[in-house]
Amino acid sequence: MSPPREPLSLRLRNGTAEQHRHVEAGVSVMSPEFSLSHYKSLLFRSYEFFRAYELALKDWAHLKIPHFAERMRRSELLKHDLEHLGLALPLTMASFPVPRSEAEVLGVMYVMEGSTLGGQVICRHLRESLQLPDSALNFYRGYGPETGKYWQEFKHHLDRFNDQPESFSVACVTSAQKTFELFGAHLSTSV
Repeated sequence: MSPPREPLSLRLRNGTAEQHRHVEAGVSVMSPEFSLSHYKSLLFRSYEFFRAYELALKDWAHLKIPHFAERMRRSELLKHDLEHLGLALPLTMASFPVPRSEAEVLGVMYVMEGSTLGGQVICRHLRESLQLPDSALNFYRGYGPETGKYWQEFKHHLDRFNDQPESFSVACVTSAQKTFELFGAHLSTSV
């Protein structure tokens, strides 16, 4: 009898740790040198990426992922932040491949939903370091007090796939790794 496999959420965390560190290192939001100009650029690039991501996943609502519709509105939060800071919306979007399978969708969403947790820490830091009002931090506030709950619900949803063939988990982790790499590359062109 073989030992039980790791939950998919844990496999994703372990399988993307290197890419996650790379993205964090490339965007030094917590650095004392991170300025309002850097923040504006980060919002701009994030909007380009999240808008493309949401459009790429729009046809996957049938997967019954908890709060799917709300999870596909993160670019609206970025739009509010950009407008509050007096910036026009980007005229272009990032290039984002359309996922071809449920496993790929879950891998992409793992990265994007996970960003809401780090966003809570970033929000508190930017509120203090740049003296930004909440009206300029909509995106980093994530789902507000519901952020932790939404993340746990999403992880629970992921772990429902533990009994899928190994190829499902591999496709999911590979998709998450590629998403981190795309996100990091897109953000690093500006910050």
